[in-house]
Amino acid sequence: MQKPVKRFLSGITAVMLACSCFVTNPVSSYASDPDYKYWLQSDSRWGSINMGSGGATIAGVGCLATSIAILAVHCGAVTSDSFNPGTFVNSMNDLGGFDAYGNLANWNIVEQAVPNLEVAGKYTVPYGTTESEYIEKLMELQNEGYYSICYVGNHWVFAEYTDGNTVYMCDPGSDSTDMLSAYPYNSYTHDTIRYFRYDGGNTTEPDTPSEFPDYKEGIYEITASALNLRENPNTDSEALALIPNGEKVTVTEFSDGWGKTSYNGETGWISMKYAEFYMSGTVTDAPDTTEEITSTTATTSTVISQTAVVSTFDTPYTDEYTVISETAEVTDCGNGDVLCTIPQNAVVKVKQINDNSAEIFFGDSYALISLKDIAPVPQPDTIPEKGDVNGDGVIDKLDISALNEYILAERQLPDKISVFTALGRFAADCNSDGAVDNDDVIQLLIEMCSNIH
Repeated sequence: MQKPVKRFLSGITAVMLACSCFVTNPVSSYASDPDYKYWLQSDSRWGSINMGSGGATIAGVGCLATSIAILAVHCGAVTSDSFNPGTFVNSMNDLGGFDAYGNLANWNIVEQAVPNLEVAGKYTVPYGTTESEYIEKLMELQNEGYYSICYVGNHWVFAEYTDGNTVYMCDPGSDSTDMLSAYPYNSYTHDTIRYFRYDGGNTTEPDTPSEFPDYKEGIYEITASALNLRENPNTDSEALALIPNGEKVTVTEFSDGWGKTSYNGETGWISMKYAEFYMSGTVTDAPDTTEEITSTTATTSTVISQTAVVSTFDTPYTDEYTVISETAEVTDCGNGDVLCTIPQNAVVKVKQINDNSAEIFFGDSYALISLKDIAPVPQPDTIPEKGDVNGDGVIDKLDISALNEYILAERQLPDKISVFTALGRFAADCNSDGAVDNDDVIQLLIEMCSNIH
């Protein structure tokens, strides 16, 4: 494993699920096989394609993307003569589907890249689930017409079908086909099943109005943990504000699944996937139902309860940038002397942008960093759950490992330079005391042990 300061587990955005599974044997006897079932993420035809704005490639972190590509062809949503992991990732890149680390930014974007494929749901395997029960769940999903990809310990594979006690897979990292033989079952590592459905080609094209429900003007309640209010109706647009869960807003106009509304003096657009119709009229007509918002995060391995903290996210984080080069020099604003170098994936707060550099907060003052070394942090439409430190959607022992690694890496960075974005720090601050330290590790352990016993 590389030193933490050189490689941070990402864990920074709402939703971040493209795993970092590095292939030890990059060349397979099937590498040039046209059969989609044997597609490998390391295939020379697409392995070097970047995922997101950083240096992540399909060969390095593309097991999830490759598994989805295999599944999409297998279920008939696309054909292999015009679709493969490379074309899929390029489409996802065009849609802003990955963050700077190659992690999946939002599962809904998959449906835009493959219009006939529905991302139907996620099943988190409860702690203590036996191997037989796990296989039964896969068979149940298969019998209901779903196609599944499985997270089997920092790696994703496509579960093609089950036969008795054997799960046959298409593995983007090897030639293996027996999933439980290659990845021995453990309810900690086999903790997530993502399942999809092919609609038979009846999905409406993305740019036609009939794809979206017939929304009506009125008051809508925010159903996400928190939802970005964006300047324009698309995920690439600037985030103007973050609207907390349960807040009610008046939506007056609709465009391709987005609704126009105002919040805290800002007017913009929200994704209607995360808003539920409440009543006709405007917010001033709604009864006052203000109360403390309390949420419970239930996962495979732990239950963490906390009062939702939304005031932390009342301003957009357009000033957050991440280092995309292997290292970046931080220089003095006055004489240009190099003050230090910081590693890839470090997060800086930008005060202002100049011609070729950005002025960043550094210690008690400011410093400069080259624009070619940084990129804006992608802004998710929902905030992460407390304790989901590595951003895989599940709270388990991997988050404890990630949290320890983050804390160690954070100590080696200069003041005002971090391994966390604001949302990442929120997820890692398990005890909600405003700091990320060993107390959060203890809190996460306590919560997990309480849930297990």
